[in-house]
Amino acid sequence: KFPIFLSIDSNSRMSEYTQSSILKLFEQANKEDRPLKIAAPMVRFSKLPFRHVVRSWGCDVVYTPMIMANSFIASSKARDVEFTTNPLDRPVVIQFGAKSDVEFGAAAELISTYADAVDLNCGCPQRWAMQEGVGAALLRQPELVRCMVRAARERGQVPVSVKIRVDGSDVRRTVDLVRSVEAMGAAWVTVHGRHAAARPSAPV
Repeated sequence: KFPIFLSIDSNSRMSEYTQSSILKLFEQANKEDRPLKIAAPMVRFSKLPFRHVVRSWGCDVVYTPMIMANSFIASSKARDVEFTTNPLDRPVVIQFGAKSDVEFGAAAELISTYADAVDLNCGCPQRWAMQEGVGAALLRQPELVRCMVRAARERGQVPVSVKIRVDGSDVRRTVDLVRSVEAMGAAWVTVHGRHAAARPSAPV
């Protein structure tokens, strides 16, 4: 049995939540010449019960679904709906959709006790996300992405990662973006091999 679900606004004891070092997991897997098994964020699926199930099947690191940073920082009700956890929910990467450094930094600070890392979604290609200026829309604003990574690192005090898609017209832009966020302190970058306009069934 898993412990009771706890929202981040509950009166749970912070001492129960011990951060895991995902970077050390990467290092250990590299030393042992084995892959690190990671469950990527999946819309509507990557909630707490699912995260426990995939860990029981051997996943090393598990992501939450993308959480919209603006509602997360503005509403305790949104926080209760979007994120529940317990002391066994480690290591966990909290993925946010955000469109400003203020939003992403505030969300990272708010969640830091319960997160082993926070991730900036720069890969969601859905129309609503592009219209809102989040997800893959950020690929057009590399300087903003740099500022968002810096804000989350400074305010959250946890590793920051970035999920991106490849540039559909010039892969050198993708390389430049990766180098740019790495220089700003991103702990790792996850690359979805399709560009933003590609269909999910398109070859990678």
